[in-house]
Amino acid sequence: MKRFITAILACLMIGAAFTGCSDPLQNTSSQQSETTAGDATESQTETEPVTEAEKNYKNDINGLGEYLHDKGFVNDKVKNGDHEILKDASYIGANASLFYAGERYTVELYSYKKAVSNEYTKSAKESNTITMYGKTIKNVFITDSGLYLMIYNDPAASDTNSDNYKKMQECVKAFKSFESEVKESSEKATEEATEEETEKATEKADKND
Repeated sequence: MKRFITAILACLMIGAAFTGCSDPLQNTSSQQSETTAGDATESQTETEPVTEAEKNYKNDINGLGEYLHDKGFVNDKVKNGDHEILKDASYIGANASLFYAGERYTVELYSYKKAVSNEYTKSAKESNTITMYGKTIKNVFITDSGLYLMIYNDPAASDTNSDNYKKMQECVKAFKSFESEVKESSEKATEEATEEETEKATEKADKND
């Protein structure tokens, strides 16, 4: 009888011991779920590649060149071997220049510290030409600010019904919209930064409360 009671008590003690232990399979599943959730969160917070629409360009001649390049209007800078070809900016009164190749055409970009001279501005706006050293240069365009000048070298663009002419007009449109897009992008970035700072300040205030 004593052996029987002892056996019952032993069974009850073993049962109680197992009841107090946690299920190892349940813990493993829980840990895996937490790990998966953590990995997912980490994956979502990874920085995605910046698209053209999100790209911020500097309002300078390099930013302009990069902008036209990303738009597909110019290819790489023209080089002689390993050296980039630069036109003398001073001959047109500019302080910097870039020389790009397109598809069977070239694009010259010039930037000014203040603005293009009135002589060039008037001629470029009236006939898209300027005269230098007694030579008339065609397809000359100036931004509204007067800080950038572009010479589009493509003889085939003289035919207003040609694809070359249409391509030039598209390039000119992008060239003239560059500064406004840079300004808009800069204002948007400033606005987003301000909103982010405001959210951080609000979260901090809430925590302090």
